[in-house]
Amino acid sequence: AMKVLAKEGLIQLIPNRGATVAKLTISDLEEAFPIMGALEAVSGELACAHITDQEISRMERLHKDMVDCFEARDMSGYFQRNELIHKLILEAANNPTLIEMQRSLSGRIRRARYMANMSDERWAQAVAEHEDILKATKERNGPLLGSLLKAHLANKLASVRASLAE
Repeated sequence: AMKVLAKEGLIQLIPNRGATVAKLTISDLEEAFPIMGALEAVSGELACAHITDQEISRMERLHKDMVDCFEARDMSGYFQRNELIHKLILEAANNPTLIEMQRSLSGRIRRARYMANMSDERWAQAVAEHEDILKATKERNGPLLGSLLKAHLANKLASVRASLAE
């Protein structure tokens, strides 16, 4: 279990001393986020080719719940639904290799995604981005969904970078 956490970048194993929580640096994030953005873009493109009407309906419900959390200022609930939406897109891609690659990297950046102080302006922008993501998914427009997901992660990196600089 410790080796898995170390591989995901969550802890550092120190010989003869144990493990410590890995520090989160801007450099690490600037390395990982573009790769995650590329993986999410591919997942969006593939998802549009495979997603079912039932999965789109589930995504619509999750999106509505996420917007309700946004309006109630429930950040924890918002993040939970946000993560489920991204997971749904990834699973709809129906590509085990992509899923494995994305999951191995997601641990490294998950902490950053949720620790950043999200301004009201960025939060509203993220909700608007998700509106576009939902629309592109419903239209099954893979190239558009891919570019939206990649931009969504780039915007999140900018938010995290600003938060860590504070």
